[in-house]
Amino acid sequence: MSIKLKTILYFSLILLAVIATSGYSIFISNKISQYLKGSLPASISDVQKSSHLVALAQLIRYDDEVLTQSARNHAFTGDQKWRVRYEEFVPKLDAAIKEALELGDTDDREIFASIDQANLALVAIEVQSIDYAAGGELTLAQAVLDSDEYSRQKNIYRAGLEKFLARRGTDFDSATEISVARLEESKFGLSQMVNQQLFLIVGFIVLFVFILLFLFYFIFKTFMAPLGVFKKTAGMIIRGDLDARVNIKNKDEIGDFAVDFNKMTASLAEALTSVNQKVAVQTKDLARKSADLGKQQKAILNILEDVQEEKQKAEGLAAIVKDAEEAIIGKKLDGTITSWNRGAENLYGYSAKEAIGRSVEIVVPRDKRAELDKILATIKAGGRLDHSQTVRQRKDGSLVDVSLSVSPIKNTSGQVIGASTIALDITKEKQIDRAKTEFVSLASHQLRTPLSAINWYAEMLLAGDAGKINAEQKQYLEEIYRGNQRMVDLVNTLLNVSRLELGTFVVEPQLVLITDLAAQVIKELKPLLTQKQVKLKTHYQSDLPKIMLDPKLTTIILQNLLSNAVKYNRDKGSVEFDISTTKDDYLEIKVKDTGLGIPQNQKNKIFDKLFRADNVRATDTEGTGLGLYIVKSIVEDTGGKIWFASTENKGTTFYVTLPLAGMRAKKGTKKLS
Repeated sequence: MSIKLKTILYFSLILLAVIATSGYSIFISNKISQYLKGSLPASISDVQKSSHLVALAQLIRYDDEVLTQSARNHAFTGDQKWRVRYEEFVPKLDAAIKEALELGDTDDREIFASIDQANLALVAIEVQSIDYAAGGELTLAQAVLDSDEYSRQKNIYRAGLEKFLARRGTDFDSATEISVARLEESKFGLSQMVNQQLFLIVGFIVLFVFILLFLFYFIFKTFMAPLGVFKKTAGMIIRGDLDARVNIKNKDEIGDFAVDFNKMTASLAEALTSVNQKVAVQTKDLARKSADLGKQQKAILNILEDVQEEKQKAEGLAAIVKDAEEAIIGKKLDGTITSWNRGAENLYGYSAKEAIGRSVEIVVPRDKRAELDKILATIKAGGRLDHSQTVRQRKDGSLVDVSLSVSPIKNTSGQVIGASTIALDITKEKQIDRAKTEFVSLASHQLRTPLSAINWYAEMLLAGDAGKINAEQKQYLEEIYRGNQRMVDLVNTLLNVSRLELGTFVVEPQLVLITDLAAQVIKELKPLLTQKQVKLKTHYQSDLPKIMLDPKLTTIILQNLLSNAVKYNRDKGSVEFDISTTKDDYLEIKVKDTGLGIPQNQKNKIFDKLFRADNVRATDTEGTGLGLYIVKSIVEDTGGKIWFASTENKGTTFYVTLPLAGMRAKKGTKKLS
């Protein structure tokens, strides 16, 4: 039998064994899959349904509390914002009740039907109260909300919710226990099935090993043994014994090859004599050329090794960049996109094929094009941009908040030839910040009413309106009054921060002389200047023009800068306060103190919200860490700039510039306090 037929036969056996093993493995996998699908606990759906209904009930409870509180606040204050808030939450509550009616079973629908009826009655009463309050009849508005009918409907409403939560809470726990029990049964059944099939799998493995051993024996007998004879004979020939012959009597291709090999050896012996003569003549020349060639080969190999190493590094880096989750974009100095990874595709919606070769302006909104020019100019100058928050535009036209880090790309000679941009989607972070800001705003509004009442009653008691008080009582009341004033200031500051971050504050420019505003601020600081014996020196340019400024916002800027310069100054220190104009049409405000200064390692945080430097906290000086944050927000939002220079233990100088063209008017819902 020829080697070809033997090989086909043996490899056919191996193929059949592999097919049988694979088929059986697929069979077992399908069987396990079918078993698992048939055993999935049907109660999971009930758990999900119960969980959703419980969540709806909690949402209904929350919305009802918001409506009740808004109606009462409107009835007591007449403030229109509570009516707006009330009308905002009415449809939300109706929608939640309707969804619960559709999702629940018969008992659930009966409960939520009673809740719905009670809600309709409550809304009718609350709307009546709101109408009274809108007409200025606050007493009638409050009386409606204190009526027996309102209390009765409220009790029906709450009893329905409690009944539902008690019932559904038990169902949710029961369904969960049943689901866990069924999953445990599925796990035990799967374990039994795997054990039953283990014996057959081992049998297939043993059969496969036996066939492999048989194949190895065939290879050894057919190929390895004759190859050993060939190797031994070839070794003898290499050592110069050209009379050596291969002694193989096989009746196959190997035997034929042995005959041809012996003929070749005889021919080689005949040719060797002729070749030796020619070799002797050329040996000397070849030796010289061989030496030169060896040196060239070594140099070439060294170069190839270096090239291969650099290629592997470049390929590894390219693979990392391509598959990174962050959007990484390479571009030329004119803004043409040269690379676009998978993160960029996910963030902006453009494929690499669509983006590469086009201008990076495809992801920059029109109102941000000037910002792009500034970034490219910075990169051309060899600079970089770190974690700059801005807005970019997706392929579908939607906007996304991103944090950009841009670095220059340089060639081997150090010349900047492009830029690399890493963009991080910070939409969720922005949403979280906005939610926190809205909470602070709401909480601060809620605190204003009780603080105002405390302030009013304290003033009345101190003035003797409620009767004469002794010295000790007066001392206690003054402490209460001062503490309440600090709380009022903190609440006003928190409200200012929330309005700045939400963009709801108003800018109302008027034609004013800034030195008039400065004089009023300095007058208010007189007690603090006297207390710390700080000397204030003012330097105003003689021909300062009147410009369009929002008096309240400008006063906030001056108050924070000057009060900080005094508060954080050393006793008997000094403050220099300068106002002048610049050659590039800006109004410049400069406040220099001889105080604590700012530590070098904390200068980059000085404008952060709620940040106070370590050396300031050590002095136990009052402060919230919000003043400079508010100043920076106002200045930059109105077209100005703020920066500082500081040396620890020597003092700080703050600079503010505002355009002489004035602040731009801005509509909003709230004014800063």
